[in-house]
Amino acid sequence: MLIYAHRGARGYAPENTMSAFRQAIICKTDGIELDVQATKDHQLVICHDHTIDRTSNGSGWIKDLTLAQLKAFDFGSWFAPSFANEAILTFQEFFAWYVTTPLLLIIEIKNGPVIYKGIEEQLINIMKTNKNTPRDFDLYNRIIISSFYHPSLVKIKQVDQQFKTGVLFFDRPVDVLSLIQQINKQTPIICIHIGTTSKKIGSKQPMKQVSALTVIQLIPKKNLILAVPTILMDFLVTFPIAGHKSRSSKQTTDLFL
Repeated sequence: MLIYAHRGARGYAPENTMSAFRQAIICKTDGIELDVQATKDHQLVICHDHTIDRTSNGSGWIKDLTLAQLKAFDFGSWFAPSFANEAILTFQEFFAWYVTTPLLLIIEIKNGPVIYKGIEEQLINIMKTNKNTPRDFDLYNRIIISSFYHPSLVKIKQVDQQFKTGVLFFDRPVDVLSLIQQINKQTPIICIHIGTTSKKIGSKQPMKQVSALTVIQLIPKKNLILAVPTILMDFLVTFPIAGHKSRSSKQTTDLFL
């Protein structure tokens, strides 16, 4: 099982910041998950909420603020004084760093209820035109683009059908296979948002709140997704634990079993 750090290693650093993403490497995760939105002046930034009230010393909707205005706020002190003056990241800034790492990546497009027109094309353009991307960088196999707003995933496929997309759900559809096939015929990756649950992590770790995205590779002709059996999981998006040895490093773990 691959382990992705949800909004970076947000148990150790403020979520969706460069500090959280760098910490994910220290935690030895296989990948990271982040959220992308657009500013008033059409710049893509990394933030989970549609407003900045919870994760900064500012207030307001991202759609109503320019990048310059957002950069003036502190996105770190709310977590701990040691992260004071942590700036909001643009996706372009993040991606220039990301391609130098071995990490996998899940990008969630935060469309709905705010709809960012053209965000799908802009996202793909940034990834394809980044100047310092290594020649051997495997864009289509290292990155999954996900969303609860399924029209965005249809649009991604229209722009470039080689991208893998993750169809996010809060609930469990009655006919999940039919729904997935409408959205995501080429790469049927299903993402069910479990929400926040109490989970014991390992035999010596304390109880922690784990906000997880369970991602399961679709098995044709079998509606096994509804049971969410662990044996079918390809990867889990959650809080990483420092020093964790991932499955990709050929180490076994009881982290989420």
